[in-house]
Amino acid sequence: MADKILKKIKDEDIPYVELRFTDPRGKLHHVTFDAAMVDEDFFEDGAMFDGSSINGWKAINDSDMVLMPDVSSAKMDPFYQDQTLTLLCDILEPGTMAPLWPRPALDRQKGRKLSANLWRRRYCLFWPRSRVFHL
Repeated sequence: MADKILKKIKDEDIPYVELRFTDPRGKLHHVTFDAAMVDEDFFEDGAMFDGSSINGWKAINDSDMVLMPDVSSAKMDPFYQDQTLTLLCDILEPGTMAPLWPRPALDRQKGRKLSANLWRRRYCLFWPRSRVFHL
């Protein structure tokens, strides 16, 4: 699948690749790379970044994280002036490559799609929706 993305970048002369991810609170963040920086290793090893500037993750002394692109999520962003390929990412620990935090907002969307599909099949799932209020 990564080969298809690399071929698309080269064939369509796409100048930028944007990695998108959500923080633990569900806020969407992104970082944009020049397409020349994207190769096979980019999809196998991910991209390192400093997570200390994002609220709710890590302290500054232990802030290295890996953005691992999900190749099945590759889409062209129609709102940028220059052609930009976007990829959703998982956040991994660099030492163990274990997921640090799932994509909470995106997983909620998947849950909604699942419940919509189940509704069409005459099934329905109900689960509690937790809310936290800070005073």
